Amino acid sequence: MRVGKGRSVEKRYWDVTSNPVDFDFTNGEGVRKKIRELMLTSVERKAGKRCAGGSLPVGGIDSSVVVGLMAAASSDRPNTFNISFEGKRI
Repeated sequence: MRVGKGRSVEKRYWDVTSNPVDFDFTNGEGVRKKIRELMLTSVERKAGKRCAGGSLPVGGIDSSVVVGLMAAASSDRPNTFNISFEGKRI
């Protein structure tokens, strides 16, 4: 949806059914392998085969997965950074 100049326009951005996939989603092991393959490809595209950069994970499961995939995709160890604050948690 776009809103501006006193009006709104609704436009479909993406439709999961518009691109049929020939894949057996009932095969749990196959689904796990496909998800890992797709995520690894995504990390390789963003980080490259050599992780010259680093990551600032926030400590969630998704951050850990991305850093793990960075390590798997590269011959170099990924650089990770952590920022901590003293005091009361909010």
